[in-house]
Amino acid sequence: MRIPNSFITDLRSNYTDFAVACKLYSLVSSHTKRSSNGYEVCIKQETIAASCKCSVSSVKRSVCRLEEMGIITHKYRLDGSEGRLGAYHYALKPYDLSKNYFYINNRKAYSAGLSPKLFYVYAVFCKLMCNDIARFYQSLNDLSALIRLSRAEVSKVIAVLIDRSMVRKQLKRTRAGDYTDNTYFIITRKQGCIKKGVVKKQRSKSQDFLLLGNLDSFLCQIAKITILAEFWVQQTQRHKNCVFAVLKMWKIF
Repeated sequence: MRIPNSFITDLRSNYTDFAVACKLYSLVSSHTKRSSNGYEVCIKQETIAASCKCSVSSVKRSVCRLEEMGIITHKYRLDGSEGRLGAYHYALKPYDLSKNYFYINNRKAYSAGLSPKLFYVYAVFCKLMCNDIARFYQSLNDLSALIRLSRAEVSKVIAVLIDRSMVRKQLKRTRAGDYTDNTYFIITRKQGCIKKGVVKKQRSKSQDFLLLGNLDSFLCQIAKITILAEFWVQQTQRHKNCVFAVLKMWKIF
């Protein structure tokens, strides 16, 4: 999903507001209806609460604050079946998402079960990463100043993200052997995508070829033994015929 860069600074005072705003803008795509009020999206507040790991009451308060900030320009509900109210329809401020944005893998971010605080820190990391290999080089002091958390809190958050396979840390050393600022990588894919079944099938095929080769060599050995046995029988029969001829000449038989 594409998130406007201004969200990092405008919504960092409340992590829940940031998470709710990102969830709403994750629904915006090229097929989203756009009216005079902005992007039209529809979602239940219970769904937002489940994705952002917060309560429904927190979502309601965040929606009110986002309305005051002008990010949500309009909202309404329609009557559903049996007189019940349906899901909320929101009109979102139409940011230009062709520039001044950063990208977050929404499936990976929401499936990891991140709290609003963890989600905000992960979003800052996604904004800092380079586009070539998804890495960033900022030190703990720089990250602490950007996120407005202490070094200890930043280290704890990084440890949680590493444990949930969201971020990978690489230690770096200088030529003198001392440690310098770390390199962090945003994990965009799940490791271990090779299926073991394919490897087993390949191994079974190779074993079959080995068995066939052994069978061919065994059959060749049997054929050789058979030919030698027939030759030996023929030679024995010839010797017998010669002996009988000599005995007849000597009138023994």
